Amino acid sequence: MKYFILVFWLLLSLNSHSYTQATGTIKEIYIDKNGAVALKLNEGFSSSVVSAECSTYNGYAGIRDSEPAMKSLLLAAYAAKATIKLGITGCDGNWLKINDVRGY
Repeated sequence: MKYFILVFWLLLSLNSHSYTQATGTIKEIYIDKNGAVALKLNEGFSSSVVSAECSTYNGYAGIRDSEPAMKSLLLAAYAAKATIKLGITGCDGNWLKINDVRGY
C-alpha cells in the first residue's frame, strides 16, 4: 500500500503544471490565419507570473489552437476595454500560455 501511494503521488506530480493568473485590460491583440491568438495587457504581466510560467516570454500571452468562444471573448473584451482574468499555464512557444479567460 505504501508503494502504491508513493507511485500514485509521483505520477500525479509529474503531470501537474503550475497555474497563475493575470488580470488587466487588453492593450494589443494578435490573431493569425492559423487561429493563433496572442495579447498584451495594459498592466503587463508581473515578473512572478513570468518567472513561474515561461522563461522564454516575449511580452505576449496566447495560444496557438484557440476555441472560437475564447477568441470571441478576447475580441469583445478588447473592443469594450473590459477587464479580463487569464489563467496561465507554462509556455506556448515564447508566449505565456493562456489556459482560460474570464471576462468582467
